[in-house]
Amino acid sequence: MTHHSPRETLPAHRPLPVHWLRAAILVLLALAPLGGAVPGTLLLLGAVPSALRRWGDALFGAATFPVFSLAVVALASGTGASHPGLGLASAAALVLLLLAAFTATSYLEADPDFTARRALPAALAGAAVAAVYTLATVFWWGRPHGATPFTGYNNSGTLLLAFGTLGTGYLLSRTDRLRRLALPFGALLAVAVLFTLSRGSWIGMGVAVLILLLRERVCRKALGWLAVLGAVAWLVVPGALPSALVQAASTLGAISPSPFVHRLVTRLASIGDPDQQMVRFAVWLDTLRLIRDHPWLGVGLGNFAAAFPAYVTHPAARWGPATPHNLWLTVAAEMGLTGLAAFTWLMARTARAAYRLWRHGHWLHVSLAAAFAGLLAREMVDHTVHSVHVGVVFWLIVAWLLVAEARWREPDPLDQEPVRP
Repeated sequence: MTHHSPRETLPAHRPLPVHWLRAAILVLLALAPLGGAVPGTLLLLGAVPSALRRWGDALFGAATFPVFSLAVVALASGTGASHPGLGLASAAALVLLLLAAFTATSYLEADPDFTARRALPAALAGAAVAAVYTLATVFWWGRPHGATPFTGYNNSGTLLLAFGTLGTGYLLSRTDRLRRLALPFGALLAVAVLFTLSRGSWIGMGVAVLILLLRERVCRKALGWLAVLGAVAWLVVPGALPSALVQAASTLGAISPSPFVHRLVTRLASIGDPDQQMVRFAVWLDTLRLIRDHPWLGVGLGNFAAAFPAYVTHPAARWGPATPHNLWLTVAAEMGLTGLAAFTWLMARTARAAYRLWRHGHWLHVSLAAAFAGLLAREMVDHTVHSVHVGVVFWLIVAWLLVAEARWREPDPLDQEPVRP
């Protein structure tokens, strides 16, 4: 395994508030799976000034220029927004989330013992509690969607997807008896994601699991044959997958008449029903009209909901979405093509880091890459990262991938068993 040399030792006269930073990270990772990322994020922001004094622009490493570009465009778009107060506040929130995420992950990579013995177990415990609570909301309290305590079902599905993937990777990286918990833990989180009825999270979970499986040679061969068979079936019987989904949903509905199963059947069937997806397509088309009129800096962060009603042409889009239900369209609409370019630059840099770690890293880094891919896939049909509940987790994963690639070191307590190709 090829390792990158660590950064130079930093001056001792610029100490970090270690106890504060550790407490902030533990609070964030323990509560974020439950939808309670705000307390940990606020605590992390208290350590940002010290982190900036100690690391300076090295805090962002090779991602300094794309991060800086995204922050500048976000602030510029806010000044020209129809509601500049909201635009500038949203831009400032984005900058603070980036600072908090890079501060936390820089310390997590610099102190692998704390990461392995404290931080990741806290995230694991929080994710397990979140999954059990989500299932309890459906089976014990009879709510229409499974959800974590502090946020809605779409955000809950995204958080369970991210922490389920990350927690599974952490358990696979162990060499003790805890490794045996990887499959039960992953299954628990996957079931919880299913019962949120968040279709985007289902897609994201499927992508994350696929990325994890593709790391194993045996799984690659099996998945390759499945892909070939699926492609043949699609060519022979066009629309076979949507029809199969609708048929499976109908069969499930006939087996159990419970209200929740009826809702689950409806959500499953809607994935394969083009008519059910016309609302989202209509929103996307009208969003493109908005982007055409605000091509360079967009309408300002957080201003989409106020600007979009004037561009609605299709009756199906009149329900007034707060976002276009697509991450890339949201960025283009609120920060223009300039912001889209900066965001794409940062995502491409992160994807390169994710691929390198997926190929050469241990299971924790492989799971980070899988979570990143799953979140991007999930955000193709929704946009949950605009909320602080999910946004800080998304940027935490992005920052962790970038910092991990730049700070590859040996030995590492987590680097106990590399993934076998």
